[in-house]
Amino acid sequence: MKPLFKNLVRPFRGTFLTLLFTVPQVPLIGSLSSQTALAQQTPSCPAGTRLENLNWQGENFQPGNFNQTLNIGGANVNFRMVENPLGIIKDISPENSPGGLGAVPYGIAPGPYGGINKPYLRWGIDARGSNLGGNATLIITADRPVIFGSPLLFLDVDRDRANELEEGRRYQDQITVTASNAGVNVPVTLVRGNNIRDDVNVPPPPSVTEVVGNVARGQNPRVEPGNVPPSNSGGNVAATFAGPVTTIQIIYESGPLYKSPNPGPGQDETIGLATDIGVCVPTALGSIGDTVFNDINANNVQDSGEPGIGGVEVKIRNSTGQEFVATTDANGKYSFPNLIAGQYTATVSKPPSGFTPTLTQPNPITLGAGQNYLDADFGFTQQPQGSLRLVKRITAIARTNGQRTQYNDVIDDPNDQNDNALNPPPVGQFDVQTPVQSGDEVEYTIYFRTEQSLENINLCDLIPTGTTYVPNSISVTGGGTGADQGRFFSPLTPIDQIPESSVCGDRTNPNGTVIVKLGNIPTAQSGSVSFRVKID
Repeated sequence: MKPLFKNLVRPFRGTFLTLLFTVPQVPLIGSLSSQTALAQQTPSCPAGTRLENLNWQGENFQPGNFNQTLNIGGANVNFRMVENPLGIIKDISPENSPGGLGAVPYGIAPGPYGGINKPYLRWGIDARGSNLGGNATLIITADRPVIFGSPLLFLDVDRDRANELEEGRRYQDQITVTASNAGVNVPVTLVRGNNIRDDVNVPPPPSVTEVVGNVARGQNPRVEPGNVPPSNSGGNVAATFAGPVTTIQIIYESGPLYKSPNPGPGQDETIGLATDIGVCVPTALGSIGDTVFNDINANNVQDSGEPGIGGVEVKIRNSTGQEFVATTDANGKYSFPNLIAGQYTATVSKPPSGFTPTLTQPNPITLGAGQNYLDADFGFTQQPQGSLRLVKRITAIARTNGQRTQYNDVIDDPNDQNDNALNPPPVGQFDVQTPVQSGDEVEYTIYFRTEQSLENINLCDLIPTGTTYVPNSISVTGGGTGADQGRFFSPLTPIDQIPESSVCGDRTNPNGTVIVKLGNIPTAQSGSVSFRVKID
């Protein structure tokens, strides 16, 4: 009888996979306070990308709206303002608020400001009284990693006027800028941006701002004029990022004002963000597709006369973990257009009812710039009456500290119909929530049950990436006539000459393979195959 199943690997899911591939945190790196930005820096983008600017007016940015999303070159960029405590974002002199923003000065205001006569994003806080020490945090997030073609320019990060101490009023702006790409820190460099202004025909004014690492504030000791006028660029600060980012966070708060007699935070006024924001977007976008089909003869190829299967949900995930979903049409076709270059995984998480997978993707798929990858096919064969049912579970984890956790509960996987049909029902976890560490051992168990007698059944399971097979850990129960106790083939060992390897979905054997002869199995027989791997 022809083998019924090809590649039975189930990937790690949930936090198990996330922690396994977590990239170490990268420390933030700041600039020296003596650095200054170049006058009217020309935007630039890497090869293969073009600059797309944010059109604030065309996107109708709403004043006082603390959470709104704009589109820049196909990237959805969200601007969210968070108050701590609530109500701290205001202007103590709303009648002086440019653009009529009033007591909540968060929104687009007309210039000039920071020496630039263009609209800018303005916000401020009143950190007196019960709000003393509070802050306003602007969080900018993109739905994909973006490269900024020019620095983000913060305006008017300064101190108050000369008689501030006599009046007991201590004004000092302070911003802290951080960035990350899918949760991994991206180094930030801040420079005093007093050279970035409209008027470049006269020498730049003195900078009244100091920069320490990724923190910028009104300079201490105060440099005249202290609180710069709107036409002055002396309080500007430019931020650049060492790589693509998905999140930028700007915490705006009262500075420490070290000078006696009353050092400590006081009340800020306002700052701004120049609206000349542009991101570098790919000039060539690609796609991933093609067909989910009925693999009638289970040979991993869509032969003539094998139809597509409509209504099947296909998912792809990029290297940052972002997911995209498409559904096959009546002919089994699907497509994910407008994709940037990079690595993707393609999966069908829920097979069509009554079908068993035969052909899956050799993930990851590496997509080049402008490439249309049209070989992401998925094959499924209909389960005949009296088929072999299989379920894979994690049944134990042995920690490096000697602790061993055995999973003996029956937990239903809503995406697997077979686990409801096995008798006895399988035990173990289908999605491990407990974090694992390097050196931990994970035990897999594959349960099977026949509904009629089957012949020459073989099982192949690939060792997951990021793990190493534990020697002599294979255990087999319930095999029929001609069964063996299983064999392990080391990574890259040629297995093409092994007859039983015909059921393996990836015969290149990238990380090691477990192959078991189950032989001729009688009707209604249950059994299992277990083995262990160690987390690298």
